[in-house]
Amino acid sequence: MDIISWGGIKTYFSLNATKTILGMDGSFRLQQDGTWIEKRDFTKFDNNDMLFNSFTETQTWLEQNRNIAINGEISNPSSEERVTDLFSRSFHFDVICHRTESPLNPVPSIEQLRDVLVNGDDTTSNTLIIDFNGHFNLVPRRSQEPLRVKNYAVKYETFQAGNGYVGSSSNLLHLEQTYQSVLEHWLLHLESGKQLYADYAENKQSVEQLIEAINEQILQFS
Repeated sequence: MDIISWGGIKTYFSLNATKTILGMDGSFRLQQDGTWIEKRDFTKFDNNDMLFNSFTETQTWLEQNRNIAINGEISNPSSEERVTDLFSRSFHFDVICHRTESPLNPVPSIEQLRDVLVNGDDTTSNTLIIDFNGHFNLVPRRSQEPLRVKNYAVKYETFQAGNGYVGSSSNLLHLEQTYQSVLEHWLLHLESGKQLYADYAENKQSVEQLIEAINEQILQFS
């Protein structure tokens, strides 16, 4: 793809509508003319797709548009809607991140995670995320409820206030498993472009293997 034709922007976000969380009906991509076409490979994008410069722009579009016609059906998206039924027949909307260059911090380190956790405030609940640039952040519940935390590549579970998971006095006994889990999902995000929720580690690969696989993903931007 000719990057110059995209005005020098290196990261794009597309809006995709899918029936069922499992995506068995395929994914429909919003086009520049306002129509939706089926995309068999949602990781790819082209000049016909409506591309946004940020995740926030996609959410703004959803909030401003109603009665959307997708594949002959009318859908009324809501930025708050959550599909819990794996076989729901309603459309739900996914934001896909498309990169043409490496994230700023392609391999988040366990030292970076430790620093973020140690500097957290244990008097409030905190949601751990990795942003689209690969940086760890804690989002305090006092500023956003967990379900309202949306601008992330990977979201980990919320550390409840007073449990000693974060803060300068925390023993961080969960550090290695938390790092394992978020690194697994960061790799999946780089492969798929999807926002992912992580709450446990599969431990099918070692940290060293995960980092090697992440670096292989990053090589495509060289």
